[in-house]
Amino acid sequence: MGPRLEPPRLEGAPNFRDLGGLPTVDGRFTRRGVLFRSGGLEELTSRDVRLLIDDIGLRTIIDLRSADDCETAESLLDTPVRFINLPIFRAASSTNLERPMLADGRVDVPRIYRMYMERSVPAISEIIGELTSGATPAVFHCAAGKDRTGVVAAILLCAVGVTRDAVIADFMKTAPILDEIIAFLQRRPAYGDVLLQFPPGMLEADPNFMIEFLDDVDQTYGGIPAWLTEHAGISAESVAALEQLLVEPRN
Repeated sequence: MGPRLEPPRLEGAPNFRDLGGLPTVDGRFTRRGVLFRSGGLEELTSRDVRLLIDDIGLRTIIDLRSADDCETAESLLDTPVRFINLPIFRAASSTNLERPMLADGRVDVPRIYRMYMERSVPAISEIIGELTSGATPAVFHCAAGKDRTGVVAAILLCAVGVTRDAVIADFMKTAPILDEIIAFLQRRPAYGDVLLQFPPGMLEADPNFMIEFLDDVDQTYGGIPAWLTEHAGISAESVAALEQLLVEPRN
């Protein structure tokens, strides 16, 4: 059975979603059933596993977490899915590590997003390489599916020409389920003891986080596509292959 046009929500991963159906600047749409994003997959139900394996045909899970918060989705261990760990740089979950802060005492989340991008070039390059080498259908995820996952989603979507408004709207799909995400994180060993001690801003989904991050990349590098080819060492051919994979063909 092929992938459904809009996969039902997973019971054990509320921030799971298809990155298909998003408009591009040239009037096309991203393909459905190819690439998905999510939060942690440790609480998948048997129904979720059947959906991922039988309906979607999932082949690859790309885990963006670091060693200090990485866990195993045990319910998927006996399936044909391949697991890849490609950590996106981040401050560890401990609250005593320095983070870029604003004058009002809130975390400078857009700056953190730029740090993720600039300090994770090998992982981003490998993600694109995996996707364009037969890894799909694939899902990439971190713990909450908001920040590291949000940055990777923005990079991939901008690279293939998804409109800025659609990139921001996809980021904001996390906002209505933040309470569920926070409850999930409180059950995770890496987050349960320190989660509610995070500085203000870390547990929010504010559209300005993504808007200011994209503005910063535009002003500094001329946009994400230019950053990929001119600063991250990713070839134009790889970006074109990614577009062919993720976007419907031109009529």
